[in-house]
Amino acid sequence: MTTSIITTVLIFIFLYFIKKTSKRKSKIDENGNSVHRLPLLYGIVGIIPLIISLIISIATIVDIENIDLANIIPIIVLFTSLGIIMCLMTWMNKVILNSNEIIQRNMWGKTISIKLDEIKSIKFNRVSLYLNIRDGKKKIKCHEHLEGFQEIVKKLSDKTEMSEAEMGIVI
Repeated sequence: MTTSIITTVLIFIFLYFIKKTSKRKSKIDENGNSVHRLPLLYGIVGIIPLIISLIISIATIVDIENIDLANIIPIIVLFTSLGIIMCLMTWMNKVILNSNEIIQRNMWGKTISIKLDEIKSIKFNRVSLYLNIRDGKKKIKCHEHLEGFQEIVKKLSDKTEMSEAEMGIVI
């Protein structure tokens, strides 16, 4: 019971800080573009499963005779995968917005750009918390936890003349 309470409190604290950092202003690069990234807390939280995976791996190597590898290997793979994904989302993913286009570099390093005047649809997914921006061929996804997310929404609203309600964003 106390473990559940502690876990719940930690999750609420995490979400509180994530929501708070997403309201920060975005950074401006040397060209005057606004740069939006996920908060550093995502990366820090991503390091935790990597450390757990490392500890489990070391414990497995030390006591290899008494460990059932069929049960341990999936756990190691799961924790390692979660940690890598969280770290990649933090340090690789970014959205750049200027007066002409929106550019996204995803966690795999792939860059996608859409001209603001070519945007066909903008829809917010309340489950995944992604703002999906499409031009008919390409799609850019901006997570609600990006620093300066409201700046992205406002600029897109101004350029496309779509209201936040039409995008599916509940104020």
